Amino acid sequence: VSVLVFPRRRVDVLMNKLKTQAQACSEHCLILVEAFISKQQNVRDTLVDDLVNDVWENHALLQKIRQHEALIYPKKFNAHFSIKITVMSRSVEHLRNMVRTLNSIEGDGYDIIMATELKTIARESGKALVKMMKNDPLPRENTLENTVADLDKKLSTLRKEGLIKRFDSKKLIQIFSFYSSLLYFAEDILSATKKL
Repeated sequence: VSVLVFPRRRVDVLMNKLKTQAQACSEHCLILVEAFISKQQNVRDTLVDDLVNDVWENHALLQKIRQHEALIYPKKFNAHFSIKITVMSRSVEHLRNMVRTLNSIEGDGYDIIMATELKTIARESGKALVKMMKNDPLPRENTLENTVADLDKKLSTLRKEGLIKRFDSKKLIQIFSFYSSLLYFAEDILSATKKL
């Protein structure tokens, strides 16, 4: 009765939640990258906690939709919810790792040579995530894919030039931990866009 009579469908609630969460992910990622390139400033420990909790509620909501609404609204349900929920869950975990890494860095920070590239990958990842959740088509030429490739090339060049040697071992681990979380954030989104 609730599925047929009440106008508020869980499938619509989930679709709206995913759009809102994607926008929040995009904004938080930019904040974290900005803190990182600004000599690795600390951020609030709980910066992404509410978002993480909200995203994990998606799993229970999807289960309820499968039990009650999937047969009645097959078109709406066929919106690749499993893929979207998985990529959203992974995305917020990457953001949480970035928070932990930033807040574990002690002492004076470093200027980051790849600041422009890191901001670009954060921006393009966020844009792709938002488009995915809105079911908007991605551009024919995948900007995110090109951005990931460019970032990888730039890092290889810096390593060949020996510019990474300026970091002590502890700082190097922290820098690469943040970098890898950001890269996994982008790659998970890129992988999901190719499945839709």
